[in-house]
Amino acid sequence: MKRLSIIALLMFCSLHSFAQEGSFERKSYLEVKRQLVSDGWTVVVEQAKTSAQTPPEVDCGSGADSICSAAFTKNGQHLALALESKDGQLIVIGEY
Repeated sequence: MKRLSIIALLMFCSLHSFAQEGSFERKSYLEVKRQLVSDGWTVVVEQAKTSAQTPPEVDCGSGADSICSAAFTKNGQHLALALESKDGQLIVIGEY
């Protein structure tokens, strides 16, 4: 029983920490990126499909209604952001 309580407490603390950082919707991607990096998150740069208008870590689909994404890691946790381009600026539209 004590072990189960400790596991539940650890899960709560992890979720609480994630929730504090997880309220990024409708914010500028560059602001969110700065905040995450200053909080110890690392940008994941893979072979993203980028254009000259997007940072190298941003992966964008093709087509009129395509969205973009960017990923971060911290202490074994992973965070991915869904982004859309609005008036030439990347805006966070969701997290997964």
